[in-house]
Amino acid sequence: MSQTHFELNDIHWLMDILQDIDIGLVVLDRKYRVQLWNSFMDSHSGISPQKAKDRDLFDLFPDLPQDWFRQKCSAVYELKISTFTIWEQRPYLFRFPSARPITGRSSFMYQNTHIIPLESANGSVNHICLLIYDATDSAILHTDLKATDKLLRDARKRDLLTGLLNFQTFQAVLQTYIQEVQPGSTSHLIMLDIENFSAYNHSHGFAAGDELLKKIAAFIQASTVPELTARLSGGRFALLMPDRSTSECQSCLDKIRDSLSNSGRQDARLSCGMALLSPEICTASDWLIRAEAYLLGSQKPDDSGE
Repeated sequence: MSQTHFELNDIHWLMDILQDIDIGLVVLDRKYRVQLWNSFMDSHSGISPQKAKDRDLFDLFPDLPQDWFRQKCSAVYELKISTFTIWEQRPYLFRFPSARPITGRSSFMYQNTHIIPLESANGSVNHICLLIYDATDSAILHTDLKATDKLLRDARKRDLLTGLLNFQTFQAVLQTYIQEVQPGSTSHLIMLDIENFSAYNHSHGFAAGDELLKKIAAFIQASTVPELTARLSGGRFALLMPDRSTSECQSCLDKIRDSLSNSGRQDARLSCGMALLSPEICTASDWLIRAEAYLLGSQKPDDSGE
């Protein structure tokens, strides 16, 4: 068998590989006209190789940003170096529908792209090759992992039963607020406690106690900014009330108590302590201790915030 026959076979095999490989393959000349368009591009774009041949790429894909793409390719032509685009920087080069429209969770195909120079026999670069990789599975997995990580981080900040901030997170919120609040603010910290909560649990059962906690948490969230509310421990809650007078805070408390009363929990009552952010309060612990002192009735109610 002649050398020529082997070379023809090699070329035939190579063309089969280029057409059937599960990677998009596009060859462009310096005027960005399509010179090669494989079956991957055909099946995902709906544009056949015959229709794509010698067409301006920007006519085929008007949404492709010309200035950005030309600048990206310029270094490939002039410096004879490869370059890349990855889906984290740009989700796709060509907007193709997802290859798995039913089972997939993305409406489009995420893509990584490798742009390489094609040198001619004399060493000049008059053509470039685009290799388009379907990165949808990797992108979805990465997105899922980030979402899961965020959920876990958020979960560590919250009370699992009520969804309110937990003690540690709320303490950090208070500390940040104290450091950033403007002088003269009439901000208050309210501490609420379910009276005789242990007795309520023993009388009604712990499941009923959990339901009571969730109801009160919902009433608290509905009455103020949810991200400034916390379950500190047991039946104890806290609310940060930025720039609110004593009367406004009292109105908020009345709303919470009315909601609890109207829910049919006649045997559940809330006691409260309210502390103004005064100049001598320098830390979150100072403010929490002051509010707890009023809650426990060891001092007169702080009504200096009017």
